[in-house]
Amino acid sequence: MIINQLQMAAVSYITGLVCAVMYYIMWRIRRWLKTGVVFHFISDFIFWEAAAVIYVYIIYRINEGCIRGFALTCLFAGILTVVYISRRGIVAG
Repeated sequence: MIINQLQMAAVSYITGLVCAVMYYIMWRIRRWLKTGVVFHFISDFIFWEAAAVIYVYIIYRINEGCIRGFALTCLFAGILTVVYISRRGIVAG
């Protein structure tokens, strides 16, 4: 039981990292292409909807559909890790 919860925490953190890195790459491409506000809205909507579907699938497969607070906390911790690193100039170019 505890192994399953630790696995869920680790997968949630890694999912947060991957989502944030993918969003950062998408943001850099949009900045380079200089698209309009409508394209930004649509691409953000599609990205976060896809990320949510993937995360719900992960929750369903690993944790049998039970959403735990620590899993969401680990997801946001992964996202905040990438944001922190990119703001410090380590990733930012």
